[in-house]
Amino acid sequence: MSRPRSFDEREVLNRALDTFWRQGYEATSMQDLVDAMGISRASLYNAFGSKHALFIEVLKHYEQQRMHQLVERLRDASVPAAEAIRAVLEDAAEDATAANGPGCLMTNTATEMCARDTECAERVQSTFARIEAAFEDALRRGQAAGELHVDAPQATARFLTNSLQGLRVMAMAHPNPSALRDVVNVTMQAIG
Repeated sequence: MSRPRSFDEREVLNRALDTFWRQGYEATSMQDLVDAMGISRASLYNAFGSKHALFIEVLKHYEQQRMHQLVERLRDASVPAAEAIRAVLEDAAEDATAANGPGCLMTNTATEMCARDTECAERVQSTFARIEAAFEDALRRGQAAGELHVDAPQATARFLTNSLQGLRVMAMAHPNPSALRDVVNVTMQAIG
């Protein structure tokens, strides 16, 4: 029989998330995680198995927490679809340029890990597919309300997902709020 955990798993996952988010996977050492999570190395290994397994749990936790908010915002029928889409894009641009902001963990993972880590790539692809589906739902809702006129909602949803991730990547290299606003405005004109 295993001993019950002496820590709150959600709390230690939040601490690990913050550490990976700020530093990236490769730059985060096991000691960084032990220090941030406030648990012993043995407890970390017993609970999660490895740094990589912990990272996958962190990605799942991030998706449940952060991506859920984005998806719900796009699916909120009380807000016009175009307004919800613009708000998601503007929030991403604003978050990406916030002082010392770590960006989006999924975008960071895509750029750092996906080319060489199948499990991370699958997790990121799953998250991006969820975002794409939420964009498509918003587009179809906008079409039904007569506020949006797009010929191919699924393809347009992919375009919006690409624009969202592109904003985040662009902000890593060139966090210019004016340039990011331009991207948001042109993206909205493309679906207008």
